[in-house]
Amino acid sequence: MEKRHARELIDELCDYLGYDIGSPMCKELHQHINSCKDCQDYIETVNVTVKICQDSNPEKPCPDDIKNKLLASLPFNKKKANSQD
Repeated sequence: MEKRHARELIDELCDYLGYDIGSPMCKELHQHINSCKDCQDYIETVNVTVKICQDSNPEKPCPDDIKNKLLASLPFNKKKANSQD
């Protein structure tokens, strides 16, 4: 992954989470990702997945049952479901 693009993604993530881009947490995140091949691979996978979704045919939307199963399988949705029990 191109380092500049990775920096932009991390900056957007920090902003999304409500952190100042210059905050210690965001700086630590930058440092970790720059030195962690697994995280770099994960970010690249997410980036490719988003690109594929953006390039997909909007004429054929994903059926609701498939979309719901996919969303339910994501880790953040499992945490929400468990916290509501």
